[in-house]
Amino acid sequence: MIQFENACIVSDMPTSIHRDEQNRLHSQETAAIEWADGYRLYYYHGICVKAEIILHPEELTKKDWLGEKNLEIRRVIQEQMGDEFVKKIGGEIINKGKRGTLYEVDLGSDPEGKARYVRVKDSSTKREYYLRIPPTIQEADEGVAWTFGLSEKEYQPEKEA
Repeated sequence: MIQFENACIVSDMPTSIHRDEQNRLHSQETAAIEWADGYRLYYYHGICVKAEIILHPEELTKKDWLGEKNLEIRRVIQEQMGDEFVKKIGGEIINKGKRGTLYEVDLGSDPEGKARYVRVKDSSTKREYYLRIPPTIQEADEGVAWTFGLSEKEYQPEKEA
């Protein structure tokens, strides 16, 4: 029950609720919250998304990604595409460095025209990510350094964790 000054909303308790480690509604495989009557809501780390993004990530396309105006949801689509992200959106390798691979993507009619992403691997989890970087960056290692607010020369970690 939620009470307001001039109204009250009453509902049965959900039959299932899934949350992430930060207690946000989240599930990558099913509805994050569901009620007995079958009503479901889909969330990805607290961001409400369409069911298809969670239930059928293998069917997501460049059109889905480019057509999404909400940047948070666009990022969720990107994450749900996983390793196939750059391939599905037509990315081309621009440069390979010791810390990652730099890709360029044609955004079609998008005002930005082109986007660049550096693919990196988290050394602790081995999970791979695509990080968007400015289109002026020409080398993968420069792009990785940029994500830390440093130049390529300044970014010389003894150990990455």
